[in-house]
Amino acid sequence: MDISELTLKLIIILLPGIIASICFEKITIHKNWTPFKFVYNSVLFGALSYISSNITFLLINFLTCSNFIFVKETLGQFEDFWENLSTKYIHFRIVIWASLHSVVIALIGSSLDHKKFFNNISKSLGISNKYGDESLYYYFLNSGDIEEVYIRDDKNGLTYHGLINAYSETDSCIEILLNDVIVYDTEFSKELYKSNFIYLAKNKTEISIEIPNNSNYGNERKTTETRETE
Repeated sequence: MDISELTLKLIIILLPGIIASICFEKITIHKNWTPFKFVYNSVLFGALSYISSNITFLLINFLTCSNFIFVKETLGQFEDFWENLSTKYIHFRIVIWASLHSVVIALIGSSLDHKKFFNNISKSLGISNKYGDESLYYYFLNSGDIEEVYIRDDKNGLTYHGLINAYSETDSCIEILLNDVIVYDTEFSKELYKSNFIYLAKNKTEISIEIPNNSNYGNERKTTETRETE
């Protein structure tokens, strides 16, 4: 299948947006994007990448009082890029600069998403109570400095007390890796054994996660173990 020159140009100028979208998707926690959502996010990130790179060169040109020929030439190419956006000509230097800026744009966007910047603003304005796009499981474990947890497995009558090392979620189950774990019999609150690491993969309806009131679990474990060895 033959690709027209305009189609080829469209693919190339969308490269910064594609790079930013891939970076953003890898870093953030969110629902899977549909192909349509990936495309319009790529267009949005691409536009921000071109605009930010253009503004960067304008600032450099202003701060250096137009003393750098390279900066002036690049600004001239930016003007030509915007004026001839619908033509077949490709400004490869502009695409390269925008691609470099796209990584920064993705990192900034990921930071705003992680800190729930827009969600917090909408809550403060009373516009919305939506907490984000991720599941409540991710939202709960991501909120604050949650490290120590009790995981109660009611089906097997076990309680796991440890520090969160990593966690993830699939359609069928939730996964969590704990370290410095104490396993208890839930019914009798009896300690069964200790383990350095425990990986749990459980159905979402089989377990509950609790946050203890105390926050010195790691220090207490170290102090206890030190005393045991003395």
